[in-house]
Amino acid sequence: MAYDKNIHCILPQKFDNNRVCQLQQALSLSRPVVEILLNRGYHSCDEMRGVLFPSLDDLHDPFLFNDMEKATERIVKAIKEKERILIYGDYDVDGVTAVTLLVKNFHAFCADVFYYIPDRQKEGYGLSVESIDSFQKKGIKLIITVDCGINAVDAINHANAAGLDVIVTDHHSQQRSLDNAYAIINPKAEGENYPFRELAGVGVAFKLLDGLVKKMKGGKEHFEDLDLVVLGTIADIVSLKGENRALTHQGLEALNSTRKTGLCALLEKAKCRKGDISSHDIAFILGPRLNASGRIGTAQRSVELLLTDDRGNAWEHASYLDKANRTRRELQERVLNESIEMIEREGYGMGINGIVLEKHDWHEGVIGIAASKISERYARPTILISTAGAFGKGSGRSIKGFSLFDALRQCTEYLVRFGGHQHAAGITIEKKNISAFRNAFNRIVGEMLTEEDFVSELQVDCIASFNEINGKLLDELKLFEPFGVDNEKPVFRTSSVDFVGYPRIVGKKHLKTRVRKGKMIFEAIGFGQGALVKEIEIGRNIYTIDYKIEKNVYKGKKSIQLHLVHIEKH
Repeated sequence: MAYDKNIHCILPQKFDNNRVCQLQQALSLSRPVVEILLNRGYHSCDEMRGVLFPSLDDLHDPFLFNDMEKATERIVKAIKEKERILIYGDYDVDGVTAVTLLVKNFHAFCADVFYYIPDRQKEGYGLSVESIDSFQKKGIKLIITVDCGINAVDAINHANAAGLDVIVTDHHSQQRSLDNAYAIINPKAEGENYPFRELAGVGVAFKLLDGLVKKMKGGKEHFEDLDLVVLGTIADIVSLKGENRALTHQGLEALNSTRKTGLCALLEKAKCRKGDISSHDIAFILGPRLNASGRIGTAQRSVELLLTDDRGNAWEHASYLDKANRTRRELQERVLNESIEMIEREGYGMGINGIVLEKHDWHEGVIGIAASKISERYARPTILISTAGAFGKGSGRSIKGFSLFDALRQCTEYLVRFGGHQHAAGITIEKKNISAFRNAFNRIVGEMLTEEDFVSELQVDCIASFNEINGKLLDELKLFEPFGVDNEKPVFRTSSVDFVGYPRIVGKKHLKTRVRKGKMIFEAIGFGQGALVKEIEIGRNIYTIDYKIEKNVYKGKKSIQLHLVHIEKH
């Protein structure tokens, strides 16, 4: 039966009932929510309140960054003296929202500001030596990088020689010493003392803006534009603990009430209704659309959408992104299917620790998403390489407990360049080195991981009774939003469950059914589990199900639905 035997379920701890009851009464929460919080390491009332009701008052002072004073003073000087400022960003959602955040607010300061995002296929990632000369000719005096720049040593040296100052704001890991940047705002930079390391690129840009506002307006904090911050942070798949918890929780509220013309057009085009927008919508509906322009064409279309106040322009840009996203999906599906065919044909699994695949006609704009799905499917670090150009361009995704960045650091002899972080990375490689790189990567992964690491883990947060599943619990679970890394949507387990009615396949491959425990019956759906229709035994309470609890809306009627993630037969 297709109950995935390669999934290792980690069951929740058991806690003293008296302690659980005390916390329930003190916080007015249901038992499942208290146990979820306890299992996630939050033991006091204050810690639990901090998770469910995070406050922007908990954010760190931006001037805790080593170079924040220096960076903000330089920007103030540029604004006052009408120097031309360039915001240079990355082409993903994190970079696009960071660019938008600074450009929008610099315009409000009456700065002479422009922005530039390189073409993914023609120019590649990051600040380049070649671009500096054109910026100098346009009279640029100050470059501020967002979501890139920490490893652009040669480009920054060239900028200095041309008389341009460069302030780097980034969140990627540093590979080389960077002495010539005017200032560096990066929580992961060498010698940086900022207390929270996991900010996204847009989060770092937000801290710079917060520091600038305090500098220019006498200590006033900047808490606007959190709708942009939540988009970039969730789309970049960074940890949602610490400062990111407060920024994204408040940002999700801001997104649900946004008045930005471009965002409103995007929401309308994507059929996302304000008031009901969740982290799922950002990750799977809004984020992919904002990403699509940078993957298929130029990311400028996404920035223009987010900056515009003209509804006609906004609708035109939103329509373009919608179309680009459909194209992206088709290209991605082809890469994914061809990757799976290669893996099955070549027998990946036995003795293969890391997956490295390459093909000449893969679109480099979609290989990262496909790599993510492959790594999830096979529980192995995965790098997919497009060899369409002069060099191979690769994108990699990791698995839990494995730093892709650290592994690539040990493969530098085969690479032209690389960058990224623990969970994701990009590489440029000469085609003749791909085979040797594959062997080295496979060896390094094998040294860093064991066979046990290649089994997918499912963390169960709470053993629940169907009697506890109700509207109150659904409302309390919403307090955990937004979900993401280090704050996953809670998974529940119930045993001795039976399937009732007639399970069926919907949407070609999804399982739609009903599940029962005692007198309680819930609608349930299992995405990608349609093959189980022929194997489920109806009316026998021999199943344990692991599931997430969701709100379902059908023809205006709201109900509770269980999202099945794992099924075990006793």
